[in-house]
Amino acid sequence: MTDVGLAEIQKNISLLSRLKEPIKIVDKKRKIDVAVVYPLSPRSDHKVSQMAGKYRKNISEDKKNISKEKAKEISWNRYLSEKYDRSN
Repeated sequence: MTDVGLAEIQKNISLLSRLKEPIKIVDKKRKIDVAVVYPLSPRSDHKVSQMAGKYRKNISEDKKNISKEKAKEISWNRYLSEKYDRSN
């Protein structure tokens, strides 16, 4: 396990994305251990996709088949209409 200071992580955040072994994050001023960070296992992708699909059944059929661009356009138009089309 490698010790890494907080300042090193702030300067080079890519350390966390290229993690191959666990690292211990240490606050060198106060001389305390802050955290231990473990790399993602190859099986963790399955857990992420499983969590992301949790609410999939709540989406109506007509909204499942639209593209991301169309969804963005719909949500942007809805936002603008709520913001500017209010009658007080």
